[in-house]
Amino acid sequence: MRWRAWLWDVVQLPCEVDRASCGDFHSIKWYKDSDRVYIFSDMANVRRAEGPLLERTDFHYAANGTDSSLEIKPLQIEDEGTYKCEITYLAVQEACSVVQFVNLTTYGEYTAAVEEDGSGLGRNVLRLPVSRHHLDSTLVCEAVNPAITAPFIAFVTLDVNDAPIVRVTPENITVNESMDILIFCQYSANPLQLTHVNWFQDKRLVDVAGNPEKYGNGDVEHPTLLIKNSSANDMGNYTCRVSNEVGVSDVVNTASVSVLSAPSFIERLQPYHGAVMNSAEVSLSCRVECSPLCNVSWLKDDQPLLNQSHYEIASRVMPADPNSGWRMGNETLTQDVTSEGLESRLRLPATSDSLATYSCFVNNTIGESIACEIDVTALDTPNTCRLLRLCAYV
Repeated sequence: MRWRAWLWDVVQLPCEVDRASCGDFHSIKWYKDSDRVYIFSDMANVRRAEGPLLERTDFHYAANGTDSSLEIKPLQIEDEGTYKCEITYLAVQEACSVVQFVNLTTYGEYTAAVEEDGSGLGRNVLRLPVSRHHLDSTLVCEAVNPAITAPFIAFVTLDVNDAPIVRVTPENITVNESMDILIFCQYSANPLQLTHVNWFQDKRLVDVAGNPEKYGNGDVEHPTLLIKNSSANDMGNYTCRVSNEVGVSDVVNTASVSVLSAPSFIERLQPYHGAVMNSAEVSLSCRVECSPLCNVSWLKDDQPLLNQSHYEIASRVMPADPNSGWRMGNETLTQDVTSEGLESRLRLPATSDSLATYSCFVNNTIGESIACEIDVTALDTPNTCRLLRLCAYV
């Protein structure tokens, strides 16, 4: 069956259901070319649009009649094609038409000024919505009448301007500290010439132009972002947003950057000059940040200190501390923190055997830290100790 309809109009494609001769049916399915666009089933309580016509189709069926139809609204030029109605009867009869085809042709407005002798000037207007997918598409107009043996043909190639679509690559980047990072900003647009390029780290604008020692490129001529001499502050999710004369791009994906770094101590502790009066023990702590997670060891007068019955070493993984600036430049913590921290605590009895210099030494697969040294010295007063702490940054 051939069916013609106006663009932007409502069209109903027919499919005959013969329940009188063929009995009840389980379902009716509509296809456009090879794509299923609708399924209807009273028995399964299903009425669902699918595929390319998802938002523009409906189905009509009268339970006591023979007519059913697939409704498309508004009709667009890409809706032209071959449609198939497939009926699944519960008991198939030889004379039942279980598959029916409809060839749909779309056409636009036609006006003509005709003289008395039948000659004149006609015009056909095609109105259709266009998108980036129609760029460089060719439309063909054919005109025929009884006086010619072959149609007159005219061609139109579409040039569609659209805002950029952007994708950043690679989506996951892991580097060692001090290495350079390159994040590509790939885009498609028409016209290709960009008017603005902006980079964001965790949704905050990156000041590329204002910090040339840290960043390179990231402009309309070279949108790719170069991060120089990477550090923990460069960790986060990066997005690229560009503009042309048509509009601004949408954010399609992000690039997650992780920077592996050698351990460093979170804070520099000031020497403590007070006394621990009548204390049964001395507790020393060592807090570090590192990515990947680090190992902590203690030394007593430069000799390894192992767990024994008269002192205790306990280590635990720490959550990030926003007050330490450990979140790599962010004021607040988010769940994408990839740096890890560790706190190691050494408990000593407050006796003369504990008077020594204790060192907290930290390393991971990337590197090692300078030791954080703690001096435990005696005062003249019995049963008192003095702690002198000095933690050095890497």
